[in-house]
Amino acid sequence: MMTMGREVTLRVELGRRLLSVEEAAGLDAGSVLELEALADDSVDVYVGGRLCARGRAVVIDGNLAVRIEEMLARPSCSGRV
Repeated sequence: MMTMGREVTLRVELGRRLLSVEEAAGLDAGSVLELEALADDSVDVYVGGRLCARGRAVVIDGNLAVRIEEMLARPSCSGRV
């Protein structure tokens, strides 16, 4: 994402899951992790490490995307990063 000629990191968080060290060590290709979120739950959108919006995960032409549903009123998310 570009802000006035500078790049910032955009991160979308679908959900979280705590694992024990043993569970994490047992992960391999093909492992499936259930998240602490429902399929219809909102996703959090972080810009520059700050929570700035909430939305829904959608699929467009086979690609995963996020539809923004709520912009959070924070000065740090107004484009002045």
